[in-house]
Amino acid sequence: MRGLVARAFLVLFLSMKSALAAESLPPDRVLDSQIRLSDRLVGELTKRSQGGANIVISPAGIAGVMSLLEVGADPRMHAAIITVLGLTDRANGEPSSEFYSLRAAISRVGRGPNQNGLTFALLNAVLIDPAAQPYDKAIQEMRMLGAEVSVSSTKSRAAVQHLNEWVSRQTRHRITSILSNDEPRSGLVTANVLYFKDKWSAPFSKARTHLGSFHGLDADQAVPMMFRSGQYYCRRQDRFVAVEMPYGTGRYRLVLVTTTDRSASSGEFSTVVDWVGGAGFERAEVQLSLPRFTLEGEENLLDPLEEIGLKEGIVSRTALERLSAVPQGISDIVQKTYMRVDEEGTEVAATTLMAVELSAATEPEKILIDRPFLFALRDKETGLILTSGYIGRLPVNRVPH
Repeated sequence: MRGLVARAFLVLFLSMKSALAAESLPPDRVLDSQIRLSDRLVGELTKRSQGGANIVISPAGIAGVMSLLEVGADPRMHAAIITVLGLTDRANGEPSSEFYSLRAAISRVGRGPNQNGLTFALLNAVLIDPAAQPYDKAIQEMRMLGAEVSVSSTKSRAAVQHLNEWVSRQTRHRITSILSNDEPRSGLVTANVLYFKDKWSAPFSKARTHLGSFHGLDADQAVPMMFRSGQYYCRRQDRFVAVEMPYGTGRYRLVLVTTTDRSASSGEFSTVVDWVGGAGFERAEVQLSLPRFTLEGEENLLDPLEEIGLKEGIVSRTALERLSAVPQGISDIVQKTYMRVDEEGTEVAATTLMAVELSAATEPEKILIDRPFLFALRDKETGLILTSGYIGRLPVNRVPH
């Protein structure tokens, strides 16, 4: 990886029934593919950013929209989607059913549990313009995958407003819109929404939060630093140190990887990208210092995704021949993100829009997250990475009185 963060294709397509009946991909395989997607995509975004710019993406959100795009894909687009998603299992030069297993895992996550302070949802909505002459089979397959599908003019203000209201509602109003009436579409719009909110298994005390320094690449910043002593899984090797922070439900983990000497650019984390999966971590007594922060971002992902494999599908003239009678091509992929980390826990919201147009030591382990770091919020049960990225600088927040 040149940063992180922040580790589909059959020549003869499987039938709808067999695709939907696939067994879920094992969590370790999902995690491996998500790390690969995150690594390559953040690397591409890093090339397009300046200095220590922050990059926050949702690999799970990208997998969500790609799982629906595949419904209409021809073999070349199918293979390109697999490459983008970081899937590697192929036999005799042809892709296997691994993609359908991943899609089954995503589909079954759906609207996750809401208990003990946890709220989780991974949902899809699709707006198809009737001018595209969509096939009924494709619409039904999308609905069977759990997507909310509407056939209505993508140029209609009412339809655009309905989609934006859906996004706002599902993200608890952290992301209020994803589609603009100023950019009329003529084919299909797919929106994936991810929302996560959970409390730490052991919260930080607000009374111990103090003003400290975050050593960014270009300058030091005064930020509110949270502090807590306790048992955590962590890892240290050479100049790198990492900590895994559990949430109250026990299912999710936030992994942070930073350096102990000078501040590092995203590319310098290439040798430790796999750490976000939690491998090699050991339980220890830790004195943990961590900044409290809120980040919001927006990334246009079409060009970066083309660079990591999607271009091979986009150049196909029949890329989405199974979707509609009228030829279509991808015109835009945009992702908006929101992330808040504070003394109580973490809140994450991400919306991904895809537009398709017609033609243990005895001494405490001290971990100080006071310089640029990688992060990944992962689901231990499915292997999905909800959000990941690289933080090179932090917004200035006031310390509570």
